[in-house]
Amino acid sequence: MIVNNKDFETAFTEVFGDLNRVSLSSIHDNRLRFELAGDIDETGDRIRQAIERSTNILAYCFKDREVLLRIVLWDEAAVKLLEKLITKTNHKAEKKTDSQGDILYVKMEKYDEFIGNYIKKLIIHHDMAIEPSANITCYYLNFEIPVVINIYDDRGMDVFSTNFQFISNLRLNFLKWIL
Repeated sequence: MIVNNKDFETAFTEVFGDLNRVSLSSIHDNRLRFELAGDIDETGDRIRQAIERSTNILAYCFKDREVLLRIVLWDEAAVKLLEKLITKTNHKAEKKTDSQGDILYVKMEKYDEFIGNYIKKLIIHHDMAIEPSANITCYYLNFEIPVVINIYDDRGMDVFSTNFQFISNLRLNFLKWIL
């Protein structure tokens, strides 16, 4: 049972090994890379497409499941924005400061689309210089499947799982968006 950030990091290592905590891009096996915004030139359409695609993938992966978030907050503005957002919910949250900086751990007993989608929008907006945005790295996790999702910007997202069947089903459901 995940109670605090120490429990989270222990479970993370037990389930995923020494997986990079900031990027999934170096993983080759059991990782899917999805294109979020395709060849759309208009900024509004590009953002809308990135949000819709990532929403569909997150809903597929997490609907009615527990989700844990590990959010690296790269600047003070992100710290304030996320703390303010999370304190307005019933989700358990804990902030830790280490060599990476500030890390916010959030536990959702059941996937909260509002929080999940808002955080995703902050990430997608950041590189596009659209507000609201935040300079963060967020891992969406479920240890039972197990799966880790990282939306890295408006261009794409990585999904990693040690569960081959889960990755295979995900691939089949969203084949047209795989890079």
